[in-house]
Amino acid sequence: MHEHKTPLRSYMRVHPVEVILVFVMMTAVVAVACSMLFHAKRIHKKNEELREANQIKSEFLTRMSHDIRTPMNGIIGMLNIADRYVDDPEMVKKYHKKIRMASEYLLPLINDILDILEARAGEQAIEMETGLGFPIVKSIIDQMGGEI
Repeated sequence: MHEHKTPLRSYMRVHPVEVILVFVMMTAVVAVACSMLFHAKRIHKKNEELREANQIKSEFLTRMSHDIRTPMNGIIGMLNIADRYVDDPEMVKKYHKKIRMASEYLLPLINDILDILEARAGEQAIEMETGLGFPIVKSIIDQMGGEI
């Protein structure tokens, strides 16, 4: 079989170490590019999750704002009306009853919101405590999908 001598084959015979180094460097470049692509996809996915969470939080705050303002406006309005009937104990009693009903509706809402905020603060504290202090180690674990 006849072997063709090309400039590349000749160079490889004369400089095998350089050829191996170039090959290793090219492999490393491909590995880094793949890693960057992998991280870009993960970051994109995380951004989408954060956008969705932000949207849900905005909707929640809008509903809570309305749910809190409605009984608060009722309480303030009933207090103003009750002030007009200071001399009529029956009317004051009637409006106090309505104030109490609105307050009893409002208190669990506020407690639920505070519970949610407290739970979220606890989750953040756990994330901070369990977070790794070594970014390189954390990056490797993240790349492996947390399977160590």
